[in-house]
Amino acid sequence: MIDVFYNTRLLTLSGKVLIIRDAFDYKSDWWVDVLDCSISFRRQKTDMPFEEIMSKFHDKAHFVVIHRNGVEEIGEIGFCTFTRPEYFLWTHLSVPNLNVLIEKYKLTPMK
Repeated sequence: MIDVFYNTRLLTLSGKVLIIRDAFDYKSDWWVDVLDCSISFRRQKTDMPFEEIMSKFHDKAHFVVIHRNGVEEIGEIGFCTFTRPEYFLWTHLSVPNLNVLIEKYKLTPMK
């Protein structure tokens, strides 16, 4: 099976924030990576608190809601700041919990 990406283009910034905060409440795992090319060309895990990474979220950030269908089926909700350095929030949640958020926010698969 292939991964299913959900359409988030029409969501407002505040709507995206609500989804991220709900995903954090339902999470099975989460982490933050940083990409600082003056140090390394690889993303590095960082111990950034959730509220700090949320303070970096903005309207130009790349926001995603994905149903991953790899070896393990999992929901993924997160963002990339597209700033320097670049920060990434990864939030994993079970498929049933992902489905709760998809229904709550009326998200549709991208075509």
